[in-house]
Amino acid sequence: MKIYTKTGDRGMTSLFNGKRVLKNDLHLDSYGSLDELNAWIGLLREGAVVASQKTLLLEIQKHLFEIGAILANPTKEGEKPKAIPTKNTDDLEFAIDQMELSLDPLTNFILPSEHLFWDGGVDNIWTTVTEGVTPGWMQRQ
Repeated sequence: MKIYTKTGDRGMTSLFNGKRVLKNDLHLDSYGSLDELNAWIGLLREGAVVASQKTLLLEIQKHLFEIGAILANPTKEGEKPKAIPTKNTDDLEFAIDQMELSLDPLTNFILPSEHLFWDGGVDNIWTTVTEGVTPGWMQRQ
């Protein structure tokens, strides 16, 4: 599979199911934002020094890729979109809770870039990109 299509898009592109849409379509915005988030998480994973964090970040990337595939292959009119298993969310929240056990209680916001990969650096970018993904995803529901 090539990464270019040479179809002369004229401001249009194809979704996974072949449907042609404008490049400002909500589906593209949503999974484009997920792709951006996934790229930042990949960078964060490369800077992780704790093996369990690298593993967790890789699992998150795999789940984001699956969500992107769902968005790229929209359901037919009246059909419900494929659900994301709540176990994924539960597992992520559990991992966050475990990591927070080793932190001092937060008393203020963390300024970005105190350290490159942790404590407000690249992980702050991950957080802000995630917040940008949410509105597009919610509009699609």
